[in-house]
Amino acid sequence: MALGLALTAPAWAQQDTDARFKQIYRQEWAWRTGQSGISASGESQPNNGRLDQVDAKSQQERLDEWRKVISQLDAIDVKQLSPAEQVNYAVYREQIRNFIADQQFQQWQMPFNSDSAFWSELSDDLEGDELRSEGDYRH
Repeated sequence: MALGLALTAPAWAQQDTDARFKQIYRQEWAWRTGQSGISASGESQPNNGRLDQVDAKSQQERLDEWRKVISQLDAIDVKQLSPAEQVNYAVYREQIRNFIADQQFQQWQMPFNSDSAFWSELSDDLEGDELRSEGDYRH
């Protein structure tokens, strides 16, 4: 009996580690999509949603949240993850690292007419192809 438990212990550890990782990214995704009107599918909801708050306080809160997430990720023993989750972990950790860098370098302050910025997708989100007159822009 003890031998059987010893043989299955790594499998249990892997399941527990996979579950912990999934919990981290699901909580972060729920938090992130709660910042603006984004559906669970990731599609923006321009007519029912709202734009993110972009003041310095909100930006600091985002940085703090992503730093918390990266510390949670750092606490995971990647070797205990299943092979598929190891790949997901590597991709997700890099994404969070990039979010942190964007906040640290204040990418959110990039002007609207710059190459890419917070506002870059606004035209698409608001169906900008349909904006033809001043009245269209005001409504």
